[in-house]
Amino acid sequence: MTAPLRRPTPFLLASGTSSAFVLLISVVFTIPTVWHPALFNVLSTRTPPGEQAAYARCMAAMYSVPGRILDPTPECAPIVNGAGPDARVAILLVFATLCLLTAAQYWFGPLWRIRRRRLRPIDRETFPALCEELDRTAREFLPGGRVEFLLDIVNPAVDGLAFGRAGRRYIVLSRGLLTLFGRDPDLFRAVLLHELAHVRNRDLDITAVVLAMWRSFLAVILVPGAFGAVAGIIIGMPPWINGATQAFVSGPALAWVFAAQLAALTGLAWLTRYAVLQARELHADARVLTWRPDAAAPLRRLFDAAGQRGRPLRRRTHPHVATRAIALTDDGPLLSQGFAFSFALGACFSLSMDAATSLTGTLRQDAFYWPAEVFVLVLAIALSIRALRAAAHADATGTAGGVRARLGLTLGLPVGWLLAPSRMSDHAMVPFPVAVQLAAVLVLAAAGWLLGLWVDRVMAAWAPKVRAAERPVRAAAVPIAFVVVTVLLAARTVYETQYLVIVAHLTQDPPVGDPVLLAVAVAQRYLFSHFVISGWLPLTVALLVLPPLARPHTPFRPIGPRTLLAGALVGVLTTMLTVALLRSSTVDILALGTGFGAGAAAATAVWARTAPVLKGVLVASVVGAMTVVSLAELVPMSWKLMTFVLGQVLEAALLAALVAAAPRSLWNAKGPSPVREGPFVKPR
Repeated sequence: MTAPLRRPTPFLLASGTSSAFVLLISVVFTIPTVWHPALFNVLSTRTPPGEQAAYARCMAAMYSVPGRILDPTPECAPIVNGAGPDARVAILLVFATLCLLTAAQYWFGPLWRIRRRRLRPIDRETFPALCEELDRTAREFLPGGRVEFLLDIVNPAVDGLAFGRAGRRYIVLSRGLLTLFGRDPDLFRAVLLHELAHVRNRDLDITAVVLAMWRSFLAVILVPGAFGAVAGIIIGMPPWINGATQAFVSGPALAWVFAAQLAALTGLAWLTRYAVLQARELHADARVLTWRPDAAAPLRRLFDAAGQRGRPLRRRTHPHVATRAIALTDDGPLLSQGFAFSFALGACFSLSMDAATSLTGTLRQDAFYWPAEVFVLVLAIALSIRALRAAAHADATGTAGGVRARLGLTLGLPVGWLLAPSRMSDHAMVPFPVAVQLAAVLVLAAAGWLLGLWVDRVMAAWAPKVRAAERPVRAAAVPIAFVVVTVLLAARTVYETQYLVIVAHLTQDPPVGDPVLLAVAVAQRYLFSHFVISGWLPLTVALLVLPPLARPHTPFRPIGPRTLLAGALVGVLTTMLTVALLRSSTVDILALGTGFGAGAAAATAVWARTAPVLKGVLVASVVGAMTVVSLAELVPMSWKLMTFVLGQVLEAALLAALVAAAPRSLWNAKGPSPVREGPFVKPR
């Protein structure tokens, strides 16, 4: 007997607060790998004290001719080159500074806040009934937890605040909230439970680290960078000495571009910070409803009153009161992915991979080893959890979803790559037209859409299993691991196409003039170089087969008669033409089989109602097998050569099926389906 499907809770797997926290970490620790203030380079200078005089003489000789910089002599070359700052040491100094500043703010921040706002413990002799109510509520909803209540006597608003560090948790009650204790006890209790929920959700540490990291990032990276950009604009010099070699800008124009990049990266960092602080408030409201469902009415009254005043509650870090009111009865704001989170996630993917796969990261002599796969691992887990939560909510409510998340990834991957710090230094090392780089990011945009589409399919197939499982975390580990491993295997391959496009433009190989066609040709050639490896063929089949077969209440429909007939006709036609062209070259027959395989896959993807990409590739595999047999009649073929031919056909079929199925996946939404709901899953 099948277990009843249960409606997912807002606390299914990790919360949105934890997922968004990962984004901010990736932004803060990726940018310094290329951008860091010159002070850290000065501190990491490797010039020994005894060589300073010799270094001065060598530099004077290099600049002895006005208007020219001479090459150093053989005697001076090791002195001049050895005196430069070691970027790796500077990067480590930046990381250490960021960590120390963040740790200091986290540890001493609560005491500073208490002193700055003049918060005081609530006097038990003055407020005995209040203290008794606070102690009783804390014991009931925070078993074993320790929290200290403080009073903000100068704040007349209805306000509460939870903050603290490990071992010291505080909840502040304002003077306006204090007046509600006797006048409106239900509303007072709802606000109190909301602050206690922050402690129960364990988001106080995340919040404190987020705010501390944001301030440290502003002070250490962004403010000095902005000062350098403004100085470059004023004096008319680029931020780099060799700025005149830029392919598209020079002089102060480069400083303007640098300033624009800094502003955009600041906005991205703020967006990730905003996502963390917004998610924690919604999850605190959800926790209150699991404790006291009757608290929805007083919370709604509070939100309505704040909405009538035309401003959000207390802080800009809180969601709009309309969103919080909706979340009281609808889990959609908590469980859905949305555009903003997916956009920030895609941008963080590109920023994390930039330090390892860009020209700057691969060509400089003092390259800093950057564990890009570690960040990809963590970001892929965050993507999987958010997608699974959204898929479980869509499956329970019968609603459509996923398009906005795919669009977010589609735009986030290329935007993050364009905002990466190495875009400027790449131009400095290897000048190339902007059109080539813009065309190259189209590959990332396509990869973002396909990633979002595939992850949605995987999680939609697995969501019923997670909802029906007694232990959802254990059931969710399978699809999350599946997505994470796949993303880890494909991430470097996708991002390395960026600098390969630049190299292909410089070497004119392939000789394609149009930048878009050049990017497509390089991506196809690089992708095919992986497809000919036999290990990628079973991986591709697994990626296509497992999601449709995993969905329990949507059985996989076999290929229909029309699809089988089309595949058979294409296969017979391919065989007949191959026999007619037995005297042609192997390359011609291979191209012919590849073309028919792509056509068969595209036609099948258009006709198929379920699993169009899988069925298209299956039909095209028949064509590939016939192509292999036909070529074997011409020349002796080893297993490696057969794999090469079959990989060529399957690659073309996969791309054609994906293109043919894209319009349907973009415009067709999942229709309502019967929802079988059981008891609400209580958090442990």
